[in-house]
Amino acid sequence: SASVIKWSSLHFEITQGGIMANHRAGEMGEGDLFSAAMKKVALFSFFSDEQMLKVWSIVKIMEYEAGEEVFKEGDPGDSLFLVKDGMVKAVAKGFFVRKTLKTMGPGEIFGLLGLTLKQPRKATIVCAEATTCFVLEREDLDILIKNDPGVAAAFKNVINDRFQKYN
Repeated sequence: SASVIKWSSLHFEITQGGIMANHRAGEMGEGDLFSAAMKKVALFSFFSDEQMLKVWSIVKIMEYEAGEEVFKEGDPGDSLFLVKDGMVKAVAKGFFVRKTLKTMGPGEIFGLLGLTLKQPRKATIVCAEATTCFVLEREDLDILIKNDPGVAAAFKNVINDRFQKYN
């Protein structure tokens, strides 16, 4: 029995043989936007389109209100975020007030260090307006790596590439 999951124009069919996707003619789906943005990140640069589709299958979509905190400085770093719509600000504790470090909008990624290095958050992320983010959680990514040799190999390629560049 197959399950169908719909996100915008990208439709996933999950079967025993794997995940298949198709588009409505002429439309670019959220999965394509996610994949294009994530492939700019070194961590995902070696991933094929098929492997990015598998990563996309575990992504959650979260909506936040203006002024809402996505996470706080010091929180566990266990997920990566890609801004789909809206605007967020990275703020850190100053001596007397919070200091804005960076403002990020659609297509920008935050939380990468937390996801990869398992370090506490270095800043608080506050939504400057209503914001929608794609969220990739480490626990889901770890399961995907464990269960998919192709995804595991892609991560190994990234690690080898980084190791060669710094040695």
